[in-house]
Amino acid sequence: LFTLLIVLFLWAGSSWGQISTYTFSSSSGTYTALSSETVLWSASFDDNSSTAITIPSMTVDGTPYTTMFVQANGWITLGGSSISTSYVPISNSTSYPVVISAFGRDLNNGASGAPKISYNTNDGGDIVVQFQDVRRYNVSGELLSFQIRLTPASGVIRFIYGGTITAGNSTSYPQVGLRGATNTIYNNRTTTTDWAATTAGATNGATCTYSATVLPAVGLTFTFTPPVILDPPNCATLVSPADAATNVFPSATLNWASGGGAPTGYNLYFGADELPATPIDLGLVTTYDPAGDMDYSTTYYWKVVPYNDNGDATDCATWSFTTGPDPTVTVFPFTE
Repeated sequence: LFTLLIVLFLWAGSSWGQISTYTFSSSSGTYTALSSETVLWSASFDDNSSTAITIPSMTVDGTPYTTMFVQANGWITLGGSSISTSYVPISNSTSYPVVISAFGRDLNNGASGAPKISYNTNDGGDIVVQFQDVRRYNVSGELLSFQIRLTPASGVIRFIYGGTITAGNSTSYPQVGLRGATNTIYNNRTTTTDWAATTAGATNGATCTYSATVLPAVGLTFTFTPPVILDPPNCATLVSPADAATNVFPSATLNWASGGGAPTGYNLYFGADELPATPIDLGLVTTYDPAGDMDYSTTYYWKVVPYNDNGDATDCATWSFTTGPDPTVTVFPFTE
């Protein structure tokens, strides 16, 4: 029972831990404000939290989510039953299935521009939450716009910064990145000098300096891409010798082809009279030469099991063939 509990714990941790394996990239892009949107709050807002918003299914950490919640302080969650105010969404200990924070800090409407927070659940295939003309709480002379863009088709998450970007005088810096079900599972960014050259945060409380000299350029795009999770591959297809063939030359080679599903290698089980317990790992080679190991008049059994990073193919067939008799041996008829 103890061993089972340990296995379940590790499995659960690895499942949620995938968010830490999302790859990060930074690029110069284009910020395009939403032309079609549902406005949550405008003109004046502070610490607002939305109710559940229905979205197209967006998969994060292998789990599909069909609802999101928006928090006016620069972040959103997927799934769950509610959202509450936090200025530190990545390090916060409140339980959420997923936290996505583009500029997590105490924010409110800017003193100029056209402040609003809005969303569109299908902007060219993206789910978009837009924070327009916001600022850190009542910081004079500050203005910032940014979008959280989710792409259900690929699972990619992007932050795009744009609009008018100015920074006032404050050392209250934002948390930027992703968080899993607890604050021990995170994938965040930090910098004190350049938003275009952030590094991975060493703690869940890491921040990005936001000041008059350290701030994102218009169009700066942060992209978090989920790891490729392969399904187990399909079983291989038989090429030669044919299954149950007879009179096969002992010098014959075994040949098969991929059955699909992106295998990264093949395990071959091959033996006389029965399959061996231990396979031969052939990598991606799809042929095998027994190299003179076969005898005459013997039945051989073989099975090819493709594998990839997500496991082995299952229920693969066992094939057989029988070699022909030794032509150098003369068989005399039996007589009394």
